[in-house]
Amino acid sequence: MRLLVALFISHVLVAASGCASLSPNQDAVRPSARFEEAASPAKPERLDADTPKATVAGNAFVAPAGWTVTVRGSATVLEVPEGGSYIVIIDVTATDANAAVAATWEIYKPDARWPLKAITPIADRDGWTDRKGYSYQTSPNERRDVDVDVRRANDVWTVTISDMAQAVGEKRGARLR
Repeated sequence: MRLLVALFISHVLVAASGCASLSPNQDAVRPSARFEEAASPAKPERLDADTPKATVAGNAFVAPAGWTVTVRGSATVLEVPEGGSYIVIIDVTATDANAAVAATWEIYKPDARWPLKAITPIADRDGWTDRKGYSYQTSPNERRDVDVDVRRANDVWTVTISDMAQAVGEKRGARLR
C-alpha cells in the first residue's frame, strides 16, 4: 500500500535534515488557515472521469474518476468514493521538509498523534527536489495507513498526506498507481 501511494504521488503531481522524532503535531511553522476552519470551502466536486486539477498554488495533478475533490483553504482534498479515506495536497512555504510536514499537519489534522516510523529520502525527479517520504505508526485497530510525501519546487513545498483505510487502499491500489 505504501509503495502504491508513493507511486501515485510520484506520477500524479507535475512540477512547473532528517528529524527522527518529528510527529504530526510538532510546531515548526504556524500556517494561517487550518483545514477544519476554512472560511468557505469550495463545494465538493465528484468526478465522472480522470480530471486535470491543480493545487491552490498551481501544481498540476490528475484526480481519479469517482473521487471527490474539495478545496479547503490551502488544502486540496481528494476523497475516495467509499468515503473516510483521503489524499490531501497542501503547498506551504517552509525552511525545510520537516517544517513543511509539520505545517501541513497543523492545517489538516492538528490533533493527530501518530508516531513517526521512518523518513526515507527520495531521489530528485521531474523538477522536484529535496523529496522525502514519511511513514507513521498507526494502531492495528485503526486498520489505516498514514504516509506523507514532501517535495520542493520553486521555493514552495508540496506535501501530500495519504490518510487511508487499509481495505480502501487495497481496493484502490490500481487506481493509486
